[in-house]
Amino acid sequence: MNSLKLARLLIEKNESKDGLVNFLKVLDKNKLNYILPNILESLKKIDSKEKAENQEIIISSYALEKKTKDNLKEKYKLNNPENREDKSIITGFKIYTKDKIVDASLSTILKKFTK
Repeated sequence: MNSLKLARLLIEKNESKDGLVNFLKVLDKNKLNYILPNILESLKKIDSKEKAENQEIIISSYALEKKTKDNLKEKYKLNNPENREDKSIITGFKIYTKDKIVDASLSTILKKFTK
């Protein structure tokens, strides 16, 4: 069993303190302590992947005002979106979430119009 499988097993089982102690005892008994750093690295990779998947981004050509950002959060049911600036979209916005992409930018409208 490799470290990634063991890390996923720990996450799936949502182990308590006692469960982790038992897990460490099994590793010790089977002389697998050397794999602990790899398990930790796998847990970090899984965590960063989950954070990236759950990230919400609003891209606009300028920094959004609080009222505008709040309106977008309410309309598109966003939790805590990150606001990025991209002058190439001219005006409007793009929203990227795990479940959807909303593109209300003038650059996209112009591209569709010229086709």
